[in-house]
Amino acid sequence: MDIAALKPWMMLQEHGSSKSKSFFDLCSGDVHKLKLPRPLQGEVFCCGSSKGWFIMGQEISEPLPYLLSSFICQSYGDAYFAEEEANKWCPAICRYFKRKIQFWWASKSFESRVILFNPASRVLLPLPLVSTIPFYQSFLWYIHPDYHASYFFHKIELSSADTSNCVVAALVNDLETTWRRVLVFCKPGETRWSITLGDREELEYADILFHKGTLCALTLSGNDHVEDHIFKVGESEVSVKLIPDLSRRRDYNPGLPEYLPGEEILVYRDGHFHSYLVESTRGALLMIVKNANVLENEVVPDFEYIKTSGFVVFRIDPDSGNLHELNSLEEEVVFLSYGGSFSLSAQDLPGVRGNCIFFSENYDCFDHYDNPTDSRENGVYYLDTETIQRPFPSLKLPLQSRLSWFLPNSVVGKSNFN
Repeated sequence: MDIAALKPWMMLQEHGSSKSKSFFDLCSGDVHKLKLPRPLQGEVFCCGSSKGWFIMGQEISEPLPYLLSSFICQSYGDAYFAEEEANKWCPAICRYFKRKIQFWWASKSFESRVILFNPASRVLLPLPLVSTIPFYQSFLWYIHPDYHASYFFHKIELSSADTSNCVVAALVNDLETTWRRVLVFCKPGETRWSITLGDREELEYADILFHKGTLCALTLSGNDHVEDHIFKVGESEVSVKLIPDLSRRRDYNPGLPEYLPGEEILVYRDGHFHSYLVESTRGALLMIVKNANVLENEVVPDFEYIKTSGFVVFRIDPDSGNLHELNSLEEEVVFLSYGGSFSLSAQDLPGVRGNCIFFSENYDCFDHYDNPTDSRENGVYYLDTETIQRPFPSLKLPLQSRLSWFLPNSVVGKSNFN
């Protein structure tokens, strides 16, 4: 089977250890098996994809604090709610043991690593250990212990498919102080991640994308104009544009929530947005805004389900940030997900019509108690009719891996994995 000839496809998450992974081929409709290299055999999860590389996460240690946190979370939902419950008993004792556990946790260094894997060339390249990002240990305190690097990394983006001269940019979730995303960089083979603009607490990032050699970072807050920066990463320099999401500055009134007929489900129509950056097949920078309804179940506390309702497509000027709304993508087909996005021509996809968006998400449900939930947020949006079809099977949430459409690339390289 010629992996590089299959496009596009999506890796399917399987629970537990495995020597292979299944993936879905859109054009043929078939499910194939991909044998994993020995270092990836076991329990690994997908953090996304970029430039023909899968970005795989792997946990490499489980100290006692993790096991203790697992017990707490199983008993009270997650660490946050367990702390609230415990504080009712004895706040001073809880604060004391929390500090002791955090210190021991950090000293034992619960460790995760991220590995670049090219399934066409079978090359493996490790990235710096995740613990070299200072607030990773504190992140583990707040998040449910079943989710580590897959939740910590919001988006990972490669500057080039050729990793011999490649910079890796990532948005990571800092939950320690401000509950925000922070921009970090590294190069394959280096030993540490570097943080940029970490002191800019007003910056809130939506997405990142390398476009014509420059990292475009879409911001939801901060200035209303484009900021240009240059950062040093190893021996390389990275040009960064902070581009404000001006679509978020529009007047917006979602209206009052309403109940579904005969249900105890409260619906906020178009109560959620998320913006993505995608490069078109013609080289233009696109911003695609997903609109979604927010569903809350009044019977199940702390539960939200985000259901996609539509998309708006803009062509964005990376120098000025100005937006031009597009009514059609013509023959283009956009593949959209948190883990990675790209665009192809419908002429290269037998049986697929153009002017549509394939979307796939498995982070659309927020349940602090991790009750099993069926997700239907895998479908196709047609711009000409403004309709959504959901032809793919439901997913059982929660999943550790990010769903990500993937476009293989047979770049030749050499593995550097110990």
